[in-house]
Amino acid sequence: MNNYVTLKVADGTEMRAYVVRPDSAGKNPDIIVYQEAFGVNTHICSETVHKHRTF
Repeated sequence: MNNYVTLKVADGTEMRAYVVRPDSAGKNPDIIVYQEAFGVNTHICSETVHKHRTF
């Protein structure tokens, strides 16, 4: 399961993160990607899913 979540940060603002979870229980860990200067873009999401599959 992959989806975006909104996190509250210490200064009271919010930031978007992308979460990749396995479809079922197994050895693959959850991965959370926090936004960088240009946000959580499609390329970063694709790389995260690819990395998740290599665990």
